[in-house]
Amino acid sequence: MQDNKMPKVQVRNLTKKFGDLLVLNDISFDVRSGEFLCIVGPTGCGKTTFLNSLTKLYQPTAGEILLDGEPVDLKKHNIAYIFQEYSTMPWLTVEENVGFGLDIKGVEKEKAKALVNEYLDIVGLTKYRKYYPDQLSASMLQRVVIARALAVSPELIIADESTSMLDVSAQAQVIQIYKRLIKEQNVSFIFISHNL
Repeated sequence: MQDNKMPKVQVRNLTKKFGDLLVLNDISFDVRSGEFLCIVGPTGCGKTTFLNSLTKLYQPTAGEILLDGEPVDLKKHNIAYIFQEYSTMPWLTVEENVGFGLDIKGVEKEKAKALVNEYLDIVGLTKYRKYYPDQLSASMLQRVVIARALAVSPELIIADESTSMLDVSAQAQVIQIYKRLIKEQNVSFIFISHNL
């Protein structure tokens, strides 16, 4: 049984260099279950380098990142990544896009259908389920991506500038969805932004 006092994510003395270029220098912090951590900084300050280290795209030069007290392992840990760009698949409908991760994980069809329905409702896209991405607004596209990420019941959600391409009203809607899900599902959330 996991100790509820143990942080979900532990970053310990993380350093990342590319040759002589020092990008991350001895960073340490924790993220607890149900916590929303926002990392804010200008373009080029190392935010995405941190995320790429967390998801093992980059190997740290020094230090470590632990999830539930173990080194992050994408084959074992259920991490959802919401990108800045719209990562919908144009040949799939909204409901097929939302169910894509469930298909990959081999979730039984009836259960997958119920999860797709649930998350389409949460992000307010139920009536657009048969639409294709090129028929949707920017805000709707981002909500499809959010629903797809959440449908797989992740233990950690990473959002890299996930609202930067949206207008202020749409940004507020997406942030409200994030807040609701953190509260209801106790999921940990790391949100990257250049915008205070």
